[in-house]
Amino acid sequence: MIGAESSGSIFDQWADCIVKALNAESSLAGLLLKHKGELGDAREALIDGVLSRVLPSGYEIGSGEIIDAYGGRSKQIDIVISRRDAPSLLLPSGSRLYLVESVLATIEVKSGLDKRELTKALENCASVADLKFNVTSESYDAMASKTGVAKTEKGFIFDDRLEAERFLLRGSPVSYIFGFSGHRTIDGFATVIRDWGVRRMNDSSLNFGMKYVPSVIATDAFVALRNAPPYHMSPDGAGEERVLSLIGTDVTPLRMLIAHLLHTLNSKMPPDEYGLVPNPSKYLEQGSPFDFQLGLFGVPEGRSLVPLVA
Repeated sequence: MIGAESSGSIFDQWADCIVKALNAESSLAGLLLKHKGELGDAREALIDGVLSRVLPSGYEIGSGEIIDAYGGRSKQIDIVISRRDAPSLLLPSGSRLYLVESVLATIEVKSGLDKRELTKALENCASVADLKFNVTSESYDAMASKTGVAKTEKGFIFDDRLEAERFLLRGSPVSYIFGFSGHRTIDGFATVIRDWGVRRMNDSSLNFGMKYVPSVIATDAFVALRNAPPYHMSPDGAGEERVLSLIGTDVTPLRMLIAHLLHTLNSKMPPDEYGLVPNPSKYLEQGSPFDFQLGLFGVPEGRSLVPLVA
């Protein structure tokens, strides 16, 4: 089962109802569809059903690969959420090639997140993180002015490497992994993620950092969160967890993914005529607390340079 009954905010209650419907429908799909590929397609369709409940009309759901202006190309992505008003290339297979600048989020959907499937999903997310988001030089100047970050000809200068890691997330699509079932223990779940990250760190041909850690990995019991707003961790005001990934449990793990997606959608809303910008953080604060248990991939202190994309 994806999650247990939850109590608390209206959002938590809504998420719990959605989870119960998914559990029932996925159980029915498992009985009716015995072929593994068909079962996977059916369950991806169930997630589409969840997304259609929260996505505004300006976005659409598809699948395919994502490209950038520098020759980069992602792996095949299960679910791509993109802007309807942006161009994409339709392939004869029915999948699409998306411009990375038009993509809001990607989701890898698995019937079960065992070691093999979770590692594969992580690599698919990493292939999107490798893409370069192209912006104008004027955009860099405006961002530096608005955030107060020091900008040089070589890039942005940060006194705190953790903030530099978070800064690198700007512009890139958020990434999610969802599994109807997962590991039996939190240590087993965390070990797969840790081994994947360590392998990338030890391979000079691969890249790694906060940008490569999915925003949310949700299973039936455990959750992994990227240590960045809105889920950055500062326990009891005693100082921040200097890690890239936060691992824990939740009553309804899927709600963490949905809540993050809603936060991302709200962050894309423009100011109104008076310059007022919606702030969705209050809705997140009303939800049941995430049970943080361990962190992965420590971030050392020190200055850091974030180079500009050429």
